[in-house]
Amino acid sequence: MTSYKAKRRKAIKRMNQPPRILTTIGLEAPPDFPLVSYEAIHAAVSPRSGEATLKLGLWDEYAAAWNAVAIRFLSAVHYADSFKATAVKAGIGTTHAVRFEEERAVFGFYANAIASLDAAYYGLYAIGAFLSPLYFCLMGIRQQHKVDCYSTYRAFKKYFPGDPIVDALNAEQKDAASVSLRYIRNVLAHRAAPPRLIRVSLSVGSDATQQPPVWPSGKAITPDVLTEPRADLARLLGQVLDATATFAAARILNALRPT
Repeated sequence: MTSYKAKRRKAIKRMNQPPRILTTIGLEAPPDFPLVSYEAIHAAVSPRSGEATLKLGLWDEYAAAWNAVAIRFLSAVHYADSFKATAVKAGIGTTHAVRFEEERAVFGFYANAIASLDAAYYGLYAIGAFLSPLYFCLMGIRQQHKVDCYSTYRAFKKYFPGDPIVDALNAEQKDAASVSLRYIRNVLAHRAAPPRLIRVSLSVGSDATQQPPVWPSGKAITPDVLTEPRADLARLLGQVLDATATFAAARILNALRPT
């Protein structure tokens, strides 16, 4: 267990650190949000805002997506914290009202987690459109609706073959944690709120004790059940944004330099 003095030192250290403010939405980023890459991308893309706005409104598409990357991540963090706070205070599903609060938080976390990742892919697609608006087409709602993580990967693989971002996007989409996050989000959004299985352990010479309930997958439902998925979200988003920052520095900034 962490000692009081250690906790106090960490708290003082946090107080002495400058706030991590997101320039896009003016809010403070959580410590696990990939702020450096996020801000580097925005700084690289911003000089093209005037040109992009005049040509096809691409800046609006990028800017809305980039706001969403941060907003959805902060929302996912909110729901993860909300679930833990409810579970610690009232227990896991101790009443119908408590279970409702927990289920709402679980759904809110997974929905916003995937939305943050999807927004990053949409923003990246818009960056591609800055460089080639005919190939990375965002003209009209129908074309915009076609953009997802898979179409973004395919477009970059075809138009920028050999660029490191292609392998980075492929790795993110094949990552077991990414597959799991999307699978759970789809179940919650399109199929059901999974039932909880109650377990009781019996041992010789002792009374029965109730174990933490589990979902049908076998995952135990504890106050920290969203801690690992949140870490996965931060890591996966960081992979996408790190690769995007490198791409933007090489492609966008070079395109802006006078010849």
